[in-house]
Amino acid sequence: MYHPGDAIYDYLTRPISGAGLSSTQIDTDSLTALNTYSDQEVTYIDPITFQPDTLIRYKINGLIDPSKKIFDNLQQLANASGSFINYDITTGKWGMKINRDYTPGLHFDDSNIIGGINVTGTS
Repeated sequence: MYHPGDAIYDYLTRPISGAGLSSTQIDTDSLTALNTYSDQEVTYIDPITFQPDTLIRYKINGLIDPSKKIFDNLQQLANASGSFINYDITTGKWGMKINRDYTPGLHFDDSNIIGGINVTGTS
């Protein structure tokens, strides 16, 4: 198992050495997206030959320390796969957000802001 999304899913659902979550508590779409993103090939310059080479973006191939806190281990998996741990309070599901450029859904400027913007705080 080297796909980051698969390793994270396994850790989240593992009852004794993981979080012990049900599959219904996991945003599996975000983990599938992480696997897809991780499988993309990236080009780099080999530090020994100084020639361009390619490899897949992220791969998990290591051990998790069961004596550490679950969240710490999950954070270690997220860091190794260029992701952020995400809990969606509206769905009640744990998932991952990939740390990458996104195309903005909305762009605000003078042409589409039709009124003033008021910011208020609570006291």
